[in-house]
Amino acid sequence: MGFMDKVLYNAKNVANAASEKAGEVYEVGKLKLRLASLNGDLDKAYGQLGRLTYEEKRTGADNALLIDACLTEIDGLLEDIQGLTAEISAATGEKICPHCAESVPADAAFCPKCGAKMDAEPAAAPADSADDETYVALPEESVSGEEK
Repeated sequence: MGFMDKVLYNAKNVANAASEKAGEVYEVGKLKLRLASLNGDLDKAYGQLGRLTYEEKRTGADNALLIDACLTEIDGLLEDIQGLTAEISAATGEKICPHCAESVPADAAFCPKCGAKMDAEPAAAPADSADDETYVALPEESVSGEEK
């Protein structure tokens, strides 16, 4: 293989790699656009739920069926958002925080949004309950410390 053949071979490899990366960026962009649309739909569904609840409390109208339908829609949107977030994270090489479901860099030890330690998922449930107990215990200790 001559010098020019090597140059052409390397140039072709670089062009292919750039083309693949551009395709990945495009796909992630499409996923993020879908995510933004789902979040907009979720905001509308929360607004509708609020209006129905307000109307029910204010006028006494029976909106139970409509509220149940709204709750079902919100649950479906939340599942779709969670799945899409996981898909985006996988495409970008990130991971999902088991505590707040935020995308986190793969090498992060702590979540930048909620501050939770990025443990394996089985350890997440006990950590949550331990955090709750600590949170409840701290104010009582400080209050009792002030009274002394």
